Amino acid sequence: MHTNRVPNRSCRRAGFTLIEMLVVIAIIAVLIGLVLPAVQEAREFANDSACQINLRQIAMAELGYHKPFGQFTTSLAALVGAGLLPPGAINWGDGTPGTAGHTFLITLSTDGGFHVRATPVQPASFDVCTITQSTNPVCMPIPNADGLRSAFLLQLGYEGAMLELYDIGYNFFTDGNFQADGTLTLAEIQEQLEQPQTVPGVFQALDVNGDGTVTIQEIFPPVGTPPVDPGPCGGCTTLLPAIQSFLRPFFKPGIGGEDTSSIGVQMKDLASQQVCKRDSDQTNDKTCPFITTPATLK
Repeated sequence: MHTNRVPNRSCRRAGFTLIEMLVVIAIIAVLIGLVLPAVQEAREFANDSACQINLRQIAMAELGYHKPFGQFTTSLAALVGAGLLPPGAINWGDGTPGTAGHTFLITLSTDGGFHVRATPVQPASFDVCTITQSTNPVCMPIPNADGLRSAFLLQLGYEGAMLELYDIGYNFFTDGNFQADGTLTLAEIQEQLEQPQTVPGVFQALDVNGDGTVTIQEIFPPVGTPPVDPGPCGGCTTLLPAIQSFLRPFFKPGIGGEDTSSIGVQMKDLASQQVCKRDSDQTNDKTCPFITTPATLK
C-alpha cells in the first residue's frame, strides 16, 4: 500500500560527499535486497519452531491440569495460576501481545478434549499451528500466505526505494550540499553496488556485536540505542539510525512477542553477495533494482 509518507529529513547535514552518499545507497540496497529478505525467512522459521514448543508446553499443562481437576480448561490464566505455565504465558492469549509471533486460543472439543490454535501475527509468521491432547503440533500456511508474504517484501522494497529517492535524491541532489564538484551518476552507483566489499561491509556494520550474525535487534535496535558508525562512512553515523527508524514500522520487529535478539542470519545465508545481478540474457548488462529514479516509482 502506498503510504505517501516522506522520510524525515532531520538527519540531513550539509556537506555530504559523493562517497558518503554511495555508502548510504549501498546500506539501503543491501538491507532491502539481501539482508531483510533473508532475515524474514529465518524469522518465520524461528517463530514457527518456538510456537510448536509453546504448543507442546500448553498441551502438557492441560494434561497436568486435568489430573487434579478432572477437566481441561480454556484459560491460560488458570494454567499459570496452577503453576503449570510460566507467569509470562498470561500474555500469550488471543487479544494479547502473544509470543513467538503467535497468539494462542484454547477451546474444548465435544469429546471432552482440548484444541489449541496458534494464530500468526503478521509479518512475524504466516503459519497457523495447532495441537490437541492426542496429536503433535502441526503448522499450515494461512490462506494466500505466499501472496501476503510477497506483498510484505514488495512493500519493504518500495519503502526503501522511496527512502533513496527522497533522502538522497531530493535532500542532497537538489540542495547542492555535496563537497565535491560534479554529479553522482547511476553508473557510479551501480559500480559501487558491484564492488565485492560492498555487501560484507554493510553486513559488518550491521553486526554490532561482531559475532558473525546479524539479528533483528541489531538491524532495529531499541529506541534510544547509541548509533553505530557504519564502516567507511565517517559522516553517516546518524543516517543508519534514520534508515532503521524509517523501515521499522513496515518490518514490525518484535510483533507478536517474537525474540528479536535470537533471530538472525549469517553472510552464508544471504541469497547473493551482489546487489546488482546480470540480466537473464547473460549479456554484460546489469540489473540494479534498488537504484531509484522517479520513473521507477510511478
